[in-house]
Amino acid sequence: MPDKQTVGKFLLLIALSGCTRAETGPASAADSDRAPMAQESWDVNLQISDEGVIRLVLEAAHMLRYEDPDSVHTLFEKGDEISDRVTVSFYDSTGSGTGILSADHVLFDEVEHTMIATGDVVLESTEGRMLESERLLWNEDAGTIEAPGFVSLTTEDQNIRGYELEAAENLRTWTIKRPTGTVRIREP
Repeated sequence: MPDKQTVGKFLLLIALSGCTRAETGPASAADSDRAPMAQESWDVNLQISDEGVIRLVLEAAHMLRYEDPDSVHTLFEKGDEISDRVTVSFYDSTGSGTGILSADHVLFDEVEHTMIATGDVVLESTEGRMLESERLLWNEDAGTIEAPGFVSLTTEDQNIRGYELEAAENLRTWTIKRPTGTVRIREP
């Protein structure tokens, strides 16, 4: 997952991209508890780099950025077509892909350094791990992810279902409450 500097560059790139300045209030009733909308953009394709190395590529049909003195939130939304989901591709410091997240909505909180993905969330690592949930919370500072509610985690040797996943962001270590599923045990 990207570091703080990468997320900062990401949000700066959003601010400099072809966005419109909104003078009106929230786009919908659901947005009414958020800060005033500052920017809006469509067909977003952002490539975020750190010292010339791509660290994150985000694609979304729609983006809304909300700002107030204490917080900055950027909401990325899917489009009208089934295939128009929000996707976030992650890369390590060498530029190698580490995983892809897809969801209906992704909300970045610039102040808290967190991301919340909602709606048929799928996180696939290049190491063959796949997490499915309705909601995923990523904490950049802690390097962790949480998935409250029902989750499914699939690896080469495991197919585990349960509730309330807590994991390292690379999905190498994790805990799930009330797990069920299958685990293949390899003979030495």
